Amino acid sequence: MLKRIPDSNWQEGITFDLSPDGRRVAFDQAKDGATDIWIFDLESGRRDRFTAGSAFDLSPKWSEDGQRIAYLSGAKPAEFDLYVKSAAGTGDPQRLLDLPQPQNPQGWSRDGRYLLYRDEIETGSLYALALDGSRQLIKVTDSGFTDGGGQFSPDGRWLAYQSNASGRFEIYLQRFPTATRPFPVSLGGGVQARWSHDGRELFFLSPDNRLMAVSVGLDAAGDTPKVGMPEVLFAAAITGSPQSILSRSYAVSPDGTQFLIDTSIPVTLPITVVLNWAPQGLAAAAP
Repeated sequence: MLKRIPDSNWQEGITFDLSPDGRRVAFDQAKDGATDIWIFDLESGRRDRFTAGSAFDLSPKWSEDGQRIAYLSGAKPAEFDLYVKSAAGTGDPQRLLDLPQPQNPQGWSRDGRYLLYRDEIETGSLYALALDGSRQLIKVTDSGFTDGGGQFSPDGRWLAYQSNASGRFEIYLQRFPTATRPFPVSLGGGVQARWSHDGRELFFLSPDNRLMAVSVGLDAAGDTPKVGMPEVLFAAAITGSPQSILSRSYAVSPDGTQFLIDTSIPVTLPITVVLNWAPQGLAAAAP
């Protein structure tokens, strides 16, 4: 079933992220000459301003425990830095890095040890920032092409991301922190990889904006994941430019049964009725 979130008119926003408990959405929105981050409560419909001021605050990303939000902030495009702030909105934001190029947050490791970001100007590569106080930087990808959309696997041992190394964007898997050769996941193009909560599936968008799912088997001791054939879940009428390296057009609910999608076009999804099913044997139903 497709359900519209009441009063969720965010068309001026650029990116959004769903909280780990699936109850709140952090999104950026332009207003009065600046861009700020807001938090929208999906149950109550309440929205609260998370950042305020003359700076441009963009690209929010929740920590896996839901306690912090990382984001990009700066007065000018060439002066953006990576910040983190309590999700409760209390306290001052903390600047994590002071580098000449913007650092766009991509995702947190589930144990909170690393924050993944994309170097937006100099290399277009993905880096992992250690949050243990050492501020160690690990260059995760170095393809010489455009890499982005990085997401840690739930166990923190793998990274899913998109790269145009083949001439078009495809989804790849790579070991972390010691990189191995990238392992292809998508066929015929793919962007915006998202993990299921248990790490057994990857979701991504195809070039024609269909939401895809692929099964993934991750061997903790090995370097070669077992990847199934991508399957179509449904056509997603995405607003904006989902194939852009900066886009975040959808999010996956914690239980993997619902998707929050940035769309302004009515979509009709087919309904699948399953008869004579055994509850203990049904993991998920997809249209």
